Amino acid sequence: MLNPKERRAILESYIPLMKFLAQQLPDTEIVLHDISDLDHSIIAIENSHISGRSVGGSSTDLVLRILREQSYRERSYTPAYTSASDTGKFLNSGTFFVKHKDELIGLLCTNTDLTALQALKKASDDLVASRHLERSSTPINEKLTQTINDIPVETAMAVMREMETNPDRLSQEERLEVVRALDRRGIFLLKGAIAGVARILRISEPTLYRYLRLVRED
Repeated sequence: MLNPKERRAILESYIPLMKFLAQQLPDTEIVLHDISDLDHSIIAIENSHISGRSVGGSSTDLVLRILREQSYRERSYTPAYTSASDTGKFLNSGTFFVKHKDELIGLLCTNTDLTALQALKKASDDLVASRHLERSSTPINEKLTQTINDIPVETAMAVMREMETNPDRLSQEERLEVVRALDRRGIFLLKGAIAGVARILRISEPTLYRYLRLVRED
């Protein structure tokens, strides 16, 4: 088990590589997360104008899923995925798992701004069919938020949209299904997630703890 000083030294050894990549790839944001503090996990960031985040920023919903699912145990990095910034930019992203032996200590993430390519695609599509543009079916796998406190509520609302329902119409079984989906995504690893989700689901915190216990028993 690494002590905090050793962990930090390993993570900071990636910063020169980040600066080099940022110089060569000006449309790509490069982010280094220390997972020991999910509320302030960003310890270095280059080309931060792409998402508007900064050092001291929080983890994302994808980071929570990685920790919950422990996919890092079987691979060294994620496949490419699509993410979205708070400003509405669509990004092509990837995450490298920074490990010491079998212990995950951090994440090195890249987010490439696709705005220019999307504008080019739109112009091309307009030439072919100016009156009909198909909506993109690309799923969003990560939301780059400014604060980690946004994640539980945003994710709960997204799950309910997928279920085509809202908090005022949820049955007990539907609330259990929302809790099950949030638990799979690692939302309850966050401090304060219980309070935020309970408020959205219109239930008390003790009730939410009971639901969480039930879905984990299943």
